[in-house]
Amino acid sequence: MVGKGNIKVQTETILQNMQTILAEAGATMDDIVKLTVFIRHMELFDEIHHIRRAYFEEPYPASSMVEVSMLADPDLLIEIEAVAVVE
Repeated sequence: MVGKGNIKVQTETILQNMQTILAEAGATMDDIVKLTVFIRHMELFDEIHHIRRAYFEEPYPASSMVEVSMLADPDLLIEIEAVAVVE
């Protein structure tokens, strides 16, 4: 668990991990076509999007944000699921 109680740290960590995983497959964040973001508190929307803007360029991937009551760990504030197309 990284960044307990800190949405900025948790979001940044997830996106950095995505970059690493994609790079291992010979891909980049530009290869992501769909994101689903699960968050505990919708009021964190602006903070999350501010960080996401640093990782994505136009055309942006399709994206959904869903507020949930709980994630796998009670200290998690966010979880991001991504679909990438890698040829």
